[in-house]
Amino acid sequence: QDLMSRLSGRKDDEIPTQPGTCISQGFIRDGSAKPKEDITFIYPHNPIFSFTVWSNNHLKESTNMLERSGEIQSYISSINGRTLRKGKTQIAGFDTSEWLITAPPEKSSDNSPGQSQLLFSAIANEKTADFRHPNLDLTLSNEILPTGSGSLSTYSDSELVEIWDRITGSFRLRNNAF
Repeated sequence: QDLMSRLSGRKDDEIPTQPGTCISQGFIRDGSAKPKEDITFIYPHNPIFSFTVWSNNHLKESTNMLERSGEIQSYISSINGRTLRKGKTQIAGFDTSEWLITAPPEKSSDNSPGQSQLLFSAIANEKTADFRHPNLDLTLSNEILPTGSGSLSTYSDSELVEIWDRITGSFRLRNNAF
């Protein structure tokens, strides 16, 4: 009931002036308790890949993605993947770790080639998550798309990285968001 009392509609281009969380076509005003947010948005509209945004302001990790390189590299090797880029960057003013991976198609059960794999990931504030610095995880992938979707082969690696850079470069914090 508390959540419902703080929920209101809004136009997508409307920027609320009160503290809270914007959702598609709506706004959740902050309540009196310290907010704990765990929000996921998945944008699967492109027939070739989907973009996922996950934000959590109370989950802290003991290591960041780059500090887990050994585990991640082991996975990349197991799928014959390759790293297009990895390292530290900034997204919306937050220190962020990113890792951009592609891999050849997996064989399907009938031995026909599947679709090339794409997993681009950026994670901010893994070790320092709090209300003003949410753990923010951005992922561009083709893992959740239905079979028969478009092919990554229509894009070069540099074009995929450019798409990623344009998407992640578009993130902004709303003035007075905190």
